[in-house]
Amino acid sequence: MMKVVDSSPNLRSKKELIEAFLNQVNLNADASNEWHTFVNIQLEADVVKLIKTYNLKETETRVYLEESFNDYGQIRTNGTTIDNLLPPMSRFSNGNRDELKQNVIDALTTLFDRYYGVL
Repeated sequence: MMKVVDSSPNLRSKKELIEAFLNQVNLNADASNEWHTFVNIQLEADVVKLIKTYNLKETETRVYLEESFNDYGQIRTNGTTIDNLLPPMSRFSNGNRDELKQNVIDALTTLFDRYYGVL
């Protein structure tokens, strides 16, 4: 099974998710329902972790991700889309907003790649 995952470019980003599910799945249960429940629980945990890690605006981040998964099928980074998720930062602080923005884009892309097509 894992050879198939390793050989598929679309599944490689989902490998950890698939392995974690296979390690906990009950063979006597409906695997399809268990998979759906498992993925939703994992996604919620990863979204909470992302929001806390980067101190993102929770409501805006959740709406952005929902639109990315359901409407756009991609992570959109144009305009002020990502800036609207970021915490307020003073222009005079030592924080590097561009670096934070790129880190958030990378994290959002990783999360999206991991869950897109399995929800």
